[in-house]
Amino acid sequence: MAVINILEQNYISSRKTTLVKQANIISVVSARYLQDANPYINNVISDFSDSLNARILILNHRGTVVVDSFNDINILNRTLNHQEVLAALKGESVSQQYYLPEGQWVMYSTAPITANGDIIGVVFISSSLKDIYDSISQVRDRLLVYSVFLAVAIALFSYFISGFVTKPIKDITDVIREMGRGHLRQKVEVSGSKEIIELGNAFNAMSQRVESLDKARSEFVANASHELKTPLSSIKVLAQSLVQDPNADIKVYKEFMYDIDSEIDRMNNVINDLLTLVQLDKDKPDITYTDVDLERLINEVLKVLRPLAAAKNIKLNYRCEEGVSIRGDAPKLKQMLINIIDNALKYTPEGGKVDVCLRKKDGEALIEVVDNGMGIPRADLPYIFDRFYRVDKARSRATGGTGLGLSIAQKIAYLHKGTINVESSEGEGTRFSIKLPLNMG
Repeated sequence: MAVINILEQNYISSRKTTLVKQANIISVVSARYLQDANPYINNVISDFSDSLNARILILNHRGTVVVDSFNDINILNRTLNHQEVLAALKGESVSQQYYLPEGQWVMYSTAPITANGDIIGVVFISSSLKDIYDSISQVRDRLLVYSVFLAVAIALFSYFISGFVTKPIKDITDVIREMGRGHLRQKVEVSGSKEIIELGNAFNAMSQRVESLDKARSEFVANASHELKTPLSSIKVLAQSLVQDPNADIKVYKEFMYDIDSEIDRMNNVINDLLTLVQLDKDKPDITYTDVDLERLINEVLKVLRPLAAAKNIKLNYRCEEGVSIRGDAPKLKQMLINIIDNALKYTPEGGKVDVCLRKKDGEALIEVVDNGMGIPRADLPYIFDRFYRVDKARSRATGGTGLGLSIAQKIAYLHKGTINVESSEGEGTRFSIKLPLNMG
């Protein structure tokens, strides 16, 4: 069952994290004993073994066992070639689950032992997973019993009330079957008891939401397909031209190959942005929160973008308030800022200017990006964060945009419990205001 699989994965993941952490702790404690060949290391390892209820081996820099918490003379002075040992000798801490011929699950975890920057040995932990699988077996048995009781209860309940609710429920069931066949535009006639009416209204609301989501999905797939098909078509035309004219001048070949390379870069940008959105859309996106100095982060972003500004003779100004720090994922915040500022540079004409300002306001970090570019028409403002939306499609494609940059930026701000607001006047310029909480709960 899915619940059991998830429970098993969580148990195993937790045990793996614990053993790797303990292996690293033991490596630090045992380093000086191993380096000085101090026999007291046997007592230290024995104590750790008792507390972890696991077997612990200490290996030297050649992978030879020098200490065994079980004091097995058959394994002392043996060289182990396990992949975990080899990885530890290269400086990695690893953990892996195995099923032994004796019919038992175990987990091997290793960590390098270092001294003065050199790897002098390895900590090897062998831990039985019997307790985990015993617990999972108990949960499985209980779930089976509960499932039987629940099935019986549902059967009895259905039998006694079927005469009262059969028809409305059957109507809803028939509509659900139709939706299952792909006919999403379904509604049910609301009638019956108060509870059935509420159920019917809830179903109709859900049906409408499903229809909207399916429409959004279809539009997204269509847009993504178009963004990938266009450069593919260009590449095919260019390649066919070269194939059909083998005597073409070398300059033509170079020009066509340069165009093909540009189209490939364009496809790659779209794919990378799509993958980024997929990762950000996960229920639990991969985000690591640390203390982020926004002044330093913005300086790093501007260092990357100044050459683009210089190429268009755009003044890229920066004003900041010192000591503005937040909890966040620095790489993703950097990507958000690059997307916003790069967008301002793309739509600011040569000789223009882009101002970036950082300050604290009302318990938030406020980052403003202001340009004196072409601006955004009022009718387009509500949609600029939609995926693949472009105000000026021809100009956007000419500047290399994918139509996903602002969507990614907004998603990153949302994951940091922040907002991005935009104000714009057509022909005068645009102001993006990014607000991020200073103390994110």
